[in-house]
Amino acid sequence: MAKPIQLQSGISFQTQSQAIEYFKKILNTETVISRSHPEFANVLALYLRHHEFTWKSGSEDNINMFCIKNTGQFNTKCFHAIHFDDSTDADWSYKSAITAKEKTNFQCFTDAARSLLESSEYKFRDKDFTYKCEKFIEGFDYKVDNFPSSWISKPDKLQYRSSLTKTISGKFIDWYKKYEN
Repeated sequence: MAKPIQLQSGISFQTQSQAIEYFKKILNTETVISRSHPEFANVLALYLRHHEFTWKSGSEDNINMFCIKNTGQFNTKCFHAIHFDDSTDADWSYKSAITAKEKTNFQCFTDAARSLLESSEYKFRDKDFTYKCEKFIEGFDYKVDNFPSSWISKPDKLQYRSSLTKTISGKFIDWYKKYEN
């Protein structure tokens, strides 16, 4: 069943696929979308739907412009919000904004664990990482849908990823080292 998308700017799409096509075209043709740009209101309206908007920008009044850069793990084009104080948000997924689905706690856990390893001595490249995160959680007799939410923090304004809390980060690194050996 088609899910229509109606944005605050007034633009609407009959399906999520149409919205994805529309915003993908913007990503592939623009580099900066200033407040005077004809697409600014639509990109802002989409960003307002994103589940991390409040953490990253707080208010639409803080947004000066959007820029498009190659970024992220897979070097894909992403929207970035530029605030009036010239701070840049981390990239945000236009597809997540279109589907308006929040990340699950498990997705936040894997993001946080990946970030933890990337910031340590590991040269991180692990195609089985999601599976390993699942095994770590199961080692504490939990499942991916019921482990303690106190293991992860929610991202703040400029942080794209969650982080593992002190309670669990040391345990995860020790476990990962053993798992890898």
